[in-house]
Amino acid sequence: MQRRYHSKGVQVIEDYIQRHPEQAFDVGTLLRDMREQDKTVDRATIYRTLDRMTRDRRLIAFRPDDTDRLFYQSAAEGESCHRHLHARCRACGRVIHLEDLFAEDFLRQVQEAYGFEVTIDNSGLSGYCRNCRG
Repeated sequence: MQRRYHSKGVQVIEDYIQRHPEQAFDVGTLLRDMREQDKTVDRATIYRTLDRMTRDRRLIAFRPDDTDRLFYQSAAEGESCHRHLHARCRACGRVIHLEDLFAEDFLRQVQEAYGFEVTIDNSGLSGYCRNCRG
């Protein structure tokens, strides 16, 4: 296995993701956080790092319906995050990983009731989380 170079910029990005494991973010959010901490990382490094982490399935990447920006969130550790459903809060952007048994039951019911087989490919539901509903 080839070892990758791990720059300070990559470490800053990984630190941000570890501090916000359940919070969705875009590049602008990441840049604002870095400015607040007096840290600078080149935009190209940010995009390359986020792309690599998404390919390595360490991040979920998604584009909400109401924007053309790409958002990211840490993938659930130890889980096959790209093979189960997610629920995304439209207000705060939080992504909730739905438990496999719940999701399997839901998908089975959709197939039985409507004859529609859902394929899991960054599949997600959107709505409002407990905190944002008030």
